[in-house]
Amino acid sequence: MFLIRWIILLAILTLTVVKGFDGIPALSDLRQEKLALALLVPDEANLDDPKLTAWLDAASEQGVKLDVLTASQFLRPYPFSLSRYAGVILPDSIHKMMSETLIGGVHDYVSSGGKLMLVFDAGTLLPPNQTYAQGQSLFSDLVGVNYAMYDTLGDKTIAMSEVFGEQVAFISLHVPPGKFSASQSGNPQLMSLSGYQNDSVEYSYFVTDTQFSGKTLLSGKGNKVIASVNTFGTGQVLFINLPLGYLKNRTDGVLLNGFMHYFSENIVKLPTLSSVPDGLGGLIVNLHIDSNANLPGLIALKKKSKFFNYGPYSVHITSGPDVNVEGDGLGFNLSKNKEAAEWVRFFQKRGDQIGSHGGWIHNYFGEFVTDANQDLFTPLLEKNKQALEAILNHPVNEYSAPMGNHPDWVTKWLDNQNIGSYYFTGDIGSGPTKSYRDEARPAGKAWAFPVLTMGKHASFEEMHESRVEEKIIDQWLNAVSTFTADNRVARLIYFHPPGILDYPSAIDNWLTNSDQLNKSGRFNWYTMSDIAKFLDEREKTAWNINRVDNGQVVLSAENINSLAHMTWLLPKSAYENPEILSGNVNISQDDKYLIIRAIDGKSLKVNLRSSL
Repeated sequence: MFLIRWIILLAILTLTVVKGFDGIPALSDLRQEKLALALLVPDEANLDDPKLTAWLDAASEQGVKLDVLTASQFLRPYPFSLSRYAGVILPDSIHKMMSETLIGGVHDYVSSGGKLMLVFDAGTLLPPNQTYAQGQSLFSDLVGVNYAMYDTLGDKTIAMSEVFGEQVAFISLHVPPGKFSASQSGNPQLMSLSGYQNDSVEYSYFVTDTQFSGKTLLSGKGNKVIASVNTFGTGQVLFINLPLGYLKNRTDGVLLNGFMHYFSENIVKLPTLSSVPDGLGGLIVNLHIDSNANLPGLIALKKKSKFFNYGPYSVHITSGPDVNVEGDGLGFNLSKNKEAAEWVRFFQKRGDQIGSHGGWIHNYFGEFVTDANQDLFTPLLEKNKQALEAILNHPVNEYSAPMGNHPDWVTKWLDNQNIGSYYFTGDIGSGPTKSYRDEARPAGKAWAFPVLTMGKHASFEEMHESRVEEKIIDQWLNAVSTFTADNRVARLIYFHPPGILDYPSAIDNWLTNSDQLNKSGRFNWYTMSDIAKFLDEREKTAWNINRVDNGQVVLSAENINSLAHMTWLLPKSAYENPEILSGNVNISQDDKYLIIRAIDGKSLKVNLRSSL
């Protein structure tokens, strides 16, 4: 198909000297047999472009090894050696225009056994004029369905649709219960994605033919292919017909994170570095206290519920004497209200993490803070933090935004205050993340903790207002605890003290069942600070998987401080009986994973005994 182009290209490449540059490996590095994924980008790609860094950050958060690979490097030497990388990702937005030579090289790579993740508009435009290929995308045969059919569809080439899938598909993408719910598709087996304050969410996709030769993971209206797995030659293609990188850059990263995890674990079957200590999943409960109206709720919660028998929790407080306007006297009034101060000491004694909930006057701050009035609202943030620290006698390390209103400058302020974590109403469904906004890499080092939702609701107060039945909430709460345990991840739930009292049976049942998971060693209660501190240390861990001279596949890791609590999850279908070569390591297993957990020490090596 592309033979003449390859002959010409090969003649040119034999005369070319490859020179590596920061962030992209040189040719000598590419000859090493390391088991990682490669992000295939144009030669002229800017390594600081948020369209690109969003992919690298998502991979890091998912514990996936991902390197940047340019088109020229992919084409040297020809053919692309399958041992150079375990899988290749063609991202959306970054690599829309591709030469037919490169497209041919990708075909040959997959046909000879390669694993490819092809995303949305990658390779849909051809040089020199950035025009659609005649008929359909030149990758249509790879993915098993025709798409990008501009000649036929014109301005209807791209449409909008809800995203449908079975529950097992969403769970395999680490999309938590509540982020998907029963759909209006007419098929009782299909769920659809929802969003905070939206029962359903629509996404852009390429209209496809309905005839498809592979396995459908997700679909759109009229059974259009949204995500699928197809076999081509002896290789596999994971096709995602959604702009994952574009969405991640606009505070909707759950699908990029999910497909990154799915490709690595289910298609390529690589080990991943767990995002929770010791690989133990769990929940962060984030309690928001914003006025003196919360005091009766706290008292009732203590007397009538099991809630304070468990935890620790992340408790965030608006400290000032007012709520709506200065002088209304409706606030928690921490500095002068002895009852309020006693509650803070109660939380502190329990081991809860006390965080700052906005700036002094809850509703005023939430309604009126903007990107443009930092000078006016910074003093309110400072007063709130100082009032809490006067009682705690130590710095505050957590934050939540009143009404979810969190301008970007607040994130920078958190960094200046060494506050390492904050509650967030973007990236719904994701675990802790560095959240991108409007194609900008996040400011500062603080971790965003997206709130879990049940459909369009986030707090119990919202659910009560919409008259959600208690049995529905019971099912959801137990499902999310089980989800975090089974998938070894962390997620955050939030509410205010009165809200939880509307569902006493559901709450007690959830707490009891979660406690049973905890006692079985499958679940933990975390605070935002617990996870943020662990993730900061995790970022200092350097690790690789290499195929060494004797054919062994070896995991090696180092951390300048300690590897304690770092854990690698290996799909049991690809590994068996790992052998510890060095380091203080514990190896266990569950139904899904072989689990390699570092006990302590600064380095380890493990023979993974894999056929990869």
